[in-house]
Amino acid sequence: MPRAYSLFSFNRNKKGIELSINFLVIIILSIVIFSLGLIMVRTFFTKTAEIKSELDTQTKAKISEMLSGGEPTAVPFNKKTISAGNMDVFGIGIMNIRKEPQNFQIKIESKGGFEKGTQDQIEGDFSTWLLYDEEPFSLDPYEKNEIPVLVSVPNAVEKGTYVFDVSVTANGQQYTSPHKIYVEVP
Repeated sequence: MPRAYSLFSFNRNKKGIELSINFLVIIILSIVIFSLGLIMVRTFFTKTAEIKSELDTQTKAKISEMLSGGEPTAVPFNKKTISAGNMDVFGIGIMNIRKEPQNFQIKIESKGGFEKGTQDQIEGDFSTWLLYDEEPFSLDPYEKNEIPVLVSVPNAVEKGTYVFDVSVTANGQQYTSPHKIYVEVP
């Protein structure tokens, strides 16, 4: 009888150990998956911040040239081809041509799109594709600023040309006529 009791006791302890091991494996897997998710999110936001903060030299040079030529706002390359699932950066330049400091703000609105080939209108708000600094900023007289605008085209989007209006205000008033940005999705 003592032997049967010890086998029963061993099986019970074995089930308890299996349950504890299974629980530990699930906890470890959960921690690993959570950590990988955090790493992926961090990498995404780091890359986005890097792209957002950098304009290529050609865009910077063209913005500088246009602003030096007397234009108060400049969008040198206002049309780009961006495949679905990819991103690119537009540059916007602003120079305060007034004799006193001004508080500027940029607002970009989606104006819809047109299907490739048919030119039928694509309805929707595509402003979620844009990442730019919407906060007001101050410029002293004849001071310049370059603002990068990251455009990230989602994977599931119709082929066509998408239009965005870029408005610049100074002290709450329209500074110049709006510029247009065109994103062509092949």
